[in-house]
Amino acid sequence: MKRLLCIILFLALAGVACGEAAQAPTQIGTTPTTQAATAPAEQATAQPTQAPTPTGGPYKVGDTVGTADGFAITVNKVSTSQGADYETPPQGDQYLVLDVSVKNISGQVQQVNPLDFTLIDSTGQHMTWTIVSGLPGVTSYDMTALQPGATDRGSLVYEVPLGKASYQLSFAINQFSGTQTLWNIHS
Repeated sequence: MKRLLCIILFLALAGVACGEAAQAPTQIGTTPTTQAATAPAEQATAQPTQAPTPTGGPYKVGDTVGTADGFAITVNKVSTSQGADYETPPQGDQYLVLDVSVKNISGQVQQVNPLDFTLIDSTGQHMTWTIVSGLPGVTSYDMTALQPGATDRGSLVYEVPLGKASYQLSFAINQFSGTQTLWNIHS
């Protein structure tokens, strides 16, 4: 009987949590980014903008996007790596390194986790998130509690097939809400 009561309580709480989080990303501010005069090599290393771009999407590298969850997220740059020393991807793969900044704009302490991000290829396959510690210039993004107004920056690393490809990076802090924010990523 206690077990049934616990299950019912859990389902009720999950339903309330999903109901509260099922809102679309909100517009926080607008700073359109112009890349017409930017060379393709510079596009991959765009600097973050000051204010989030309007909702919609998918967004591009360099756009700061306000999410429904109370974050302002920027994909700062994208690069690839063959690994280093003892940390290399499997044969036929490479590391896709996404430098991201996450700012808490909610007014309350919030948790953010690398698993809140998902990299998806053009066929819908989810790429494998990888923990690395020995890649030069790469600081892995870790789970953290962000204070209101605080920003955390790090790299999300994924194993992807060698060569150029297009992906979408999805952010959804509540995987059951149906709300996600997307960026177009090109390796």
